[in-house]
Amino acid sequence: NQPTNQPTMPMTGGFTAAREPTDDDRSIVSQIKSDIEEKTGSTFDTFELVSVSSQVVAGTNFHFKINVGDSHIHAKVFRSLPPFTFTVNEVATGKSAEDAF
Repeated sequence: NQPTNQPTMPMTGGFTAAREPTDDDRSIVSQIKSDIEEKTGSTFDTFELVSVSSQVVAGTNFHFKINVGDSHIHAKVFRSLPPFTFTVNEVATGKSAEDAF
């Protein structure tokens, strides 16, 4: 084997398996509710976080499954490195409780 002068970069992982939300997860979803409502063009009386999956990148990507009453939505959200900011990248409406991310 010939040594290379190329630096090796760590590989980022995929998304974790879906898990029960923590208080921190609920806090994030509370902070981004208005962004999600803006993206969907709807307001939600019911807005309950059901499950979470995450991926560590240069920051963290989250998949949130949120019960909005008569259906669920999936939101993909990016949290930057500190100081934390949140960006809602994707929102999928009309999902069921059983739909995978």
